[in-house]
This record gives sequence, C-alpha cells and structure tokens, in this order.
Amino acid sequence: MTIRTTKNELFKKYAIDPSKILIKGELINTNDKEDVIYNLLYIYELSKSNFKKGLITLSSYSAAIVTDDNSVYFGVNLNNTRNEISSVCAERSALIETYTKKVEEFNQTGKFNCKIKYILMNCYMGENVFWSEKITPCADCLAWFNTGSYISKDTKLIYLKKENNTIYLNVQNLSSFFAFKKFNLFKTC
Repeated sequence: MTIRTTKNELFKKYAIDPSKILIKGELINTNDKEDVIYNLLYIYELSKSNFKKGLITLSSYSAAIVTDDNSVYFGVNLNNTRNEISSVCAERSALIETYTKKVEEFNQTGKFNCKIKYILMNCYMGENVFWSEKITPCADCLAWFNTGSYISKDTKLIYLKKENNTIYLNVQNLSSFFAFKKFNLFKTC
C-alpha cells in the first residue's frame, strides 16, 4: 500500500496556496476546495509516475472520482499498443475502482450509494506543469458516464488550468457534455 503525500507536502512542492486558487465556471462546495486541489495535485503525481513507467504512447492521464460521501477513487490510463485500440482511459479506470469499492461496501453494509459528485482530471505535460489547457473525458468515457446511474445533474468535471499566469479550478457540469441535455437521463441508484 502506498502512503499518500500529505496536503501540506504537495502544496509546498508545487508552491500552491489553495486560498489563492480561483474557481472558474460552475460553483463547488467551498468546504471541498482544498481537498479538490490536493487530489488534483495527487493525480498529477500519478500521471507523472505512469508516464515515467514507460507508456508506449507517451500520453499519461489520471482521474479521481469523488462520491457524495466524499470517498475518493483513483485511476490512470493504460495504453498497451501504439494505436491505443486496447487502451483504458483514466476516467474509466477510476469508475471501475469506484464501482468495485462500492460493491465491497454493499457486501458489508447492504447499502449501495455510488453517486458521483466530482470527476477530477489531470495529465502529465512535463515536470511541475500540473495544470492543463483543456481536458475533457473522451467519447467512450462520456458514454459510460451518460448511463445516468452514477451521476446527477450536479456532477462536476474539474481540472486545474492556467490563464494569464493565474491558476484556477475549471469547473463544468458533466451534463453539459451530453447531447440530449433536455431529457431527464438522471436516475437514482
């Protein structure tokens, strides 16, 4: 089992003061902001390790899923071929981890709560470049999320972005990526 780097260690390493990170786009719970930033930096670290491991395609993405009970589950992409036909995206990897852990909880408690509050995304673009210009789930991942079983109209997609030398949280409703927004696709677990 890996011991995670603490919040303070990651904030210091990347010279981040969470109180100075702005939120652009949709609102998130202000009590979640510091944890969201911490998890975004942590998944950047996962992307970096994944990249240095020697992925054939030289693209390294990571994701974290935060559920309504504030549990956090992680995933990285796995590209086994040069043409990425047999790849698994970070978002799907994190969703599989989330679902697996929630099934384990169900076996112990008899309750199955798998609603996603946040999908956090990051990628490795070079040493200490922990923000992205734009990052969104691919079409396959959106199809997985669009089942409606795990998301709500309030599920947010979040990544760090830098603009005019200011780093901020870019926050979008995941539902804004779906073609049929006018239909009520969201149901409860």
